[in-house]
Amino acid sequence: MSAILLLDTSVYLNVLDIPTLNQDRDSILEEFAAFIEQDDHFLLPLATVWETGNHIADLGDGQTRRSYARRLVEDVAKAFNGEAP
Repeated sequence: MSAILLLDTSVYLNVLDIPTLNQDRDSILEEFAAFIEQDDHFLLPLATVWETGNHIADLGDGQTRRSYARRLVEDVAKAFNGEAP
């Protein structure tokens, strides 16, 4: 039976690979692969989107900030359209 997994901000920051907030990226991506193999589903809460946007806004370099903001917007748009980001 598949499960629905809520993505916490700390997890999503690792998935997006946000600089200085991605210390656990490798282990999280390994866990994601296992969950996907089990046909589990991921849910991205709006609070996680807001908090992630705030962390992205705090990035010092404008190009880096824009790049990660674009990725966030693309992921959210895919989620709204029922696609897997």
